[in-house]
Amino acid sequence: MDAKPSDLEAKQPAIESGRDLPHIIDRALAETKPAVAVNLLLLAIFAFFVWVVIWAGTTEVDEVTRGSGQVIPSSEVQVVQSLEGGLLAQLLVQEGDLVQAGQVLARIDDVAFSAEQRGSEAEIAGLDTAIARLTAEATGLELSFPDELSANRPEFVAAERALFDERQAQLGKALAVLKDEEQQTNFNISEMQAKIGQLSTNTGLVRQELNITAELVADGVVAAVEEIRLRQKLTETAGELRQAREAIQGLEASLSGNRNRQAELESSFRATAQENLNARQVERAAMIERQVSADDRVRRTELRAPVAGEIKSVAVKTEGAVLRSATDFIEIVPQEDDLKIAARIRPADIAFLHPGQDVRVKITAYDFTIYGSLPARLERIGADTVLGDDNERYYEIEVRTDRNYLDGRTAGEQLPIRPGMVAEVEILTGKRTILDYLLKPLTRIKERALTEA
Repeated sequence: MDAKPSDLEAKQPAIESGRDLPHIIDRALAETKPAVAVNLLLLAIFAFFVWVVIWAGTTEVDEVTRGSGQVIPSSEVQVVQSLEGGLLAQLLVQEGDLVQAGQVLARIDDVAFSAEQRGSEAEIAGLDTAIARLTAEATGLELSFPDELSANRPEFVAAERALFDERQAQLGKALAVLKDEEQQTNFNISEMQAKIGQLSTNTGLVRQELNITAELVADGVVAAVEEIRLRQKLTETAGELRQAREAIQGLEASLSGNRNRQAELESSFRATAQENLNARQVERAAMIERQVSADDRVRRTELRAPVAGEIKSVAVKTEGAVLRSATDFIEIVPQEDDLKIAARIRPADIAFLHPGQDVRVKITAYDFTIYGSLPARLERIGADTVLGDDNERYYEIEVRTDRNYLDGRTAGEQLPIRPGMVAEVEILTGKRTILDYLLKPLTRIKERALTEA
């Protein structure tokens, strides 16, 4: 269809006019700018949404199970008692004091126990000096006493030395009598041996004379009576010689018996000393046991702290008062390098808990945002639920911390944590992304929507 001439003529001046072209461009740009800005804004929003989804899908946060509880002593409350009882001589602590293990808390009057201890020591010293004396008597060695006894118990040493000298003198006298007898017997033996020698010579001469006389009698030179006389003399001399030899045998037997009696006397002396020595050693062993018991009683008059901790209670506070035997006197709450937290967990949160998991402990007495938390670990989970004061059922768990203090605001400052403080525990059961947390409600709604009521 052809344009009308009038229309062409009307448009032609506007197109051909170069002066109106910039105005036309500006008007076109003004009409397109709002549309571009909107598109850029939508693109930025979409990109931010995509970034948020990616960030939520990749960023993990700790998944925790929370519970509440309180700090309890890591060990049971320690009770200090007096085994024997007695009068309270000195009380050195009061309730609330912090004590160290082995520190003296109180002293019991030890007059009776100290006297028993000193008596035992004296008896042992007396036995030791007697044992030294008896050892010398039994072995025949020189008498000597330990330097400690000579320095600390000179009266015991002097008494035993005097007794030793007296007994040695008695033994010496008895042996001297026997030795005198021995000497006399030896003298008699010597005389008898000389007599035997003389008799032997005489017997030989008489026999020789008899032989000559017998020949003369046979020849008729000498009368037979002379031969008879010589034979009689030979018989007498031989009899005397035989008696002398028998006498010397008796003297030798007597000498041997004398020497045996000397040996028996010394042996009996030493045997008696050894018997007494054995008895004293047995007595000393028994006395040592009594000494240990006496020392233990004296030592127990000082009541010491079995562990480091805080004095919880003192039953008797008046010095001079009577402490009954084996009754509770002082209670100590142990203070150790770690803490134990007893907490409660709802049954719905117990499924993924097991011993060894990491735990964060927040002490409500200290602002968590300022002082932080304590690292800990889960130690025990109760076998069954217990009924709480609010009639709700809980699982009891125990958590142990790595230290017993929080760091203060200044360097090196330690904020103490004591039994009884309330604590909140957060048990780390795993990690989940933020997207999992955001989608969890939707997942629950979906699962419920797809099930029939």
